[in-house]
Amino acid sequence: MLARALAGHFSSAHRALTGGDGRWGEADPVPRRFTPEELTRLVAAAGVDVRAVQGVRTFSDLVPDGLAESEPGALDALLELERAAAESPAFQHVAAQLHVLGGRK
Repeated sequence: MLARALAGHFSSAHRALTGGDGRWGEADPVPRRFTPEELTRLVAAAGVDVRAVQGVRTFSDLVPDGLAESEPGALDALLELERAAAESPAFQHVAAQLHVLGGRK
């Protein structure tokens, strides 16, 4: 949703934000997007002990092409920012992907 809005696709960003399936439109290649809570419930219902939920690609997809390579150390700084945001619940809702880490009960 955030990437759509930053690209100027405001109607499709609104659809992704308010639609029950999290999709931005019919051309969206992802059949369903889950909130961290929905995903955690599904994984737990499958018998997995959920130990962590991490947001993935929170900022990387939003950085303009070439910007991370434009300055020495910028790519490393972006990676550190991604790592810090990965476990923050505040950023899980805007991450491009969610990873659920767990083990069998």
